[in-house]
Amino acid sequence: MDTYHLKLSWSELDSLKAAMVKTIDDLEKCHDMLNAKLDSPLTPELYAQYLEYLGNVSKDKANMQSILCKADLSHE
Repeated sequence: MDTYHLKLSWSELDSLKAAMVKTIDDLEKCHDMLNAKLDSPLTPELYAQYLEYLGNVSKDKANMQSILCKADLSHE
């Protein structure tokens, strides 16, 4: 895994963190919507497609949370 270091001002870091919190919130809403879709009657093709989307959203959300945690740690 590659590691990158960003040199950000406090204002830039705060903006990045706010954008990530918003993105995580949006991904949580998307996750809930996909779960609701998966609970409804679907064709096997649509079910597989929504299940794949759910996996991608979960992975993206976990990545964003990890980045936000690391940004918080670097802030201290």
